[in-house]
Amino acid sequence: MGRKKALSNDELFQATEELLVENGIHAFHFKDLAEMLNVSRSTIYEYYTNKHELILSYMKDLMVKINDRIDEIEDNQPPEKKLHQLLHIFLEFTQIHHINEIIAQVRCQEESSIINYRKELFQQHQYAYKKMTAWIEEAKDQERWRTDIHTVVIADLIFHSILFRQKGIGEQLLADQLFSLIHNGMGKDTK
Repeated sequence: MGRKKALSNDELFQATEELLVENGIHAFHFKDLAEMLNVSRSTIYEYYTNKHELILSYMKDLMVKINDRIDEIEDNQPPEKKLHQLLHIFLEFTQIHHINEIIAQVRCQEESSIINYRKELFQQHQYAYKKMTAWIEEAKDQERWRTDIHTVVIADLIFHSILFRQKGIGEQLLADQLFSLIHNGMGKDTK
């Protein structure tokens, strides 16, 4: 049995992420989390009443970090440069691709705390998406990107780039090559 000690959110969220990536939501248990953190289960219950509350809190924290990084992108740059940086951020936080899967699995919970976490998480998610679509529209308005491709299609290409794994090529090269495909297309005569 683990000892009772104070935990930081960072410790809790890092361990939560490791267990989620390793086991998924259905095999995620406070018992395993407590063992990983070398604390008693009751220590974790002092912070969160159930695993869904903890997982949604972790995901909200992750989205806040992503949005904070997005807010650091300088607005006076050309829109395609902002979108390139956004793609880098998404690939840096590849664990975000679990969010939609996990939210769908947590929807069965109707506790008020769970509902509030879901609302906050949705707002954080929408913030990033709206920022991205605004920059796409800006690129189109400035005739830097084609206007015949719907903004949602471009946004989904960028947003879903998080599903790509960096098998052997690294995050930087992957982001650069994906962005080149989005920005320049795949035609042989593009630069």
